[in-house]
Amino acid sequence: MKKLLLLIVCISLSFGEARPTQDDFNVCYEKLKDSGVYIDGMFGLVIKPNLIAVPRTGEKAPKEYLKFDPYLQLYLVSSDTALAPVKLGNERELDKSNWVGILEHNNTQMGHIKELGENLGILDTLSFEANKTGILSAPCCGVMGISVGKDKFIGSRYLEHFVKSSEVFYGDIGVKFDKTKDDKFIVSEVNPFGKGKMLLKDDEILSINDIKPKSLRELNEIILFSDKDSIIKVEVLRDGEKIKFDIKISAQNEENNKEDTNQTLISMFDLNLEKQQDKQPPKKTVTPKPKNVGLEFLNKYGLILNSNLTIRSVRADSMAQKDGFKRGDKIVQIDRQNFKNLSAVNDFIAKADRNMYYFLVSRNDFYFFIRVKR
Repeated sequence: MKKLLLLIVCISLSFGEARPTQDDFNVCYEKLKDSGVYIDGMFGLVIKPNLIAVPRTGEKAPKEYLKFDPYLQLYLVSSDTALAPVKLGNERELDKSNWVGILEHNNTQMGHIKELGENLGILDTLSFEANKTGILSAPCCGVMGISVGKDKFIGSRYLEHFVKSSEVFYGDIGVKFDKTKDDKFIVSEVNPFGKGKMLLKDDEILSINDIKPKSLRELNEIILFSDKDSIIKVEVLRDGEKIKFDIKISAQNEENNKEDTNQTLISMFDLNLEKQQDKQPPKKTVTPKPKNVGLEFLNKYGLILNSNLTIRSVRADSMAQKDGFKRGDKIVQIDRQNFKNLSAVNDFIAKADRNMYYFLVSRNDFYFFIRVKR
């Protein structure tokens, strides 16, 4: 009888945008309630019979866990006994008129998916706020993710990737992309030591793995969810010519995504492609940047770091204090780059020359991001 009722609900909703009822979602609640469990007082969703995804709640953490994803603020916990896993749906197939709800018996909060996060570290957004964690379901009981408070949720596509391995891994090629006003996708930044160093700024992305991306999110996720050491096929348009590249996937947390830490940049004149004896390059007047420009910026911002990138002091009434930094915090990453020492941090900030940085900070085993304006 429940299956028949669920089928009737799914058929009726497929022909319109009528608001589902509490009874509609109660059917899903009964079907999925055994997949929502509590670990040390924290809600968790059973993804596989022995694997549970547990969102971080405040300062709490499970007593035992397999890994912690600082980008999703999500723990992976194992179970000695087989549990009832959910069947994950595909939130990418929903549009803004499709209904979703955070399941609770006779108290399901419902609305729509407002937008999906464009890149790693940007959570998906609902059209309504619900200050609770729980199963995010469609009226047909397809699980679209886990609600994590306010209007945010972790989509099923990230949950599927999250349980694929015992380590936190997201694919990277050292390249950032942007979308133009005429809906084209172009290369905006290239790490000269990254796996994708053969790409050039303003290359137009035609396809990745023969897929023509429809959004910046889809483009980024093809790379993010690729397997470690796999090869992606990238086709670009450069100066009117179509060019194809095979690029190896590395990890987001490989230091600066470098292939060879001893590589140095050389000028075109060093390549000696033609005899240059009679052709001397014009002399350029270059004003050198201060040697410690990166550390000077941090000092003005209000941070003093130890050699192991732990914050030694935060100046009172500084922007660093206002942004939430505290003495003892450890800088884990800046803009998803790892650093071994202060010198590397100094060089990165000096060369990046950006208006905004994203610091991944660790405080008592709690990971979070702080945006630092320059």
